Amino acid sequence: MLCWLINMLSYYTLTLNVTNMSGNPFLNFFWQALVELPGYTLGKVFSDRFGRRWTQSIGFVVIVLSCMVLVGISIDPSVEWLTTSMVVFVKFCFTVTNYVIYLQGIEIYPTCIRQSGTSVGTLVSTSLGMLGPYIVYLGSTTDIRYPYIILGLMALLGSVLSAFLPETLNVKLPETLYDAQHFGDDQKFWSIARPPPAKKTKKKHPPPTDKP
Repeated sequence: MLCWLINMLSYYTLTLNVTNMSGNPFLNFFWQALVELPGYTLGKVFSDRFGRRWTQSIGFVVIVLSCMVLVGISIDPSVEWLTTSMVVFVKFCFTVTNYVIYLQGIEIYPTCIRQSGTSVGTLVSTSLGMLGPYIVYLGSTTDIRYPYIILGLMALLGSVLSAFLPETLNVKLPETLYDAQHFGDDQKFWSIARPPPAKKTKKKHPPPTDKP
């Protein structure tokens, strides 16, 4: 739930923060919107290849490093293009983690409460996303770097929390509450996603003939 909240709040904050950026706010919003489709595509590719857990955790780490760069360059008007590029890259990374958290939410909740669990997670995270405008307002009235500092701290927390979530790629998903309580108990922290089970191929036998 906390990872869900971090994703949605950061996503909304970064989108609304175009008003604090230099240059055309409409063009800044356009660049952020342009990277969403590639971000979702890369999120699917990485989560299917390297697993959901590490894709999200490493994605958050990349966001932390990018926000550290933004804190240093966002106050320098001579590198406006670099600031815009870094913000667009951070939005790209948040799109990747946003894809993974929805996928994890569906797979971690057991079958008996999967629909209710994902609905509550979406409702709570979207509702608390209303704090985003206040973070943007803090940046416009106090210091333009504050939104990036807050985003970086939230991403740091998200990287730690998501690293302790169970891996759901190529494993049997929980069906009951008991399964959910013990889901991931057999996984080690530094483990990676299991390869998909090998498919058994049936040998084709030639059709019988009536000839002796």
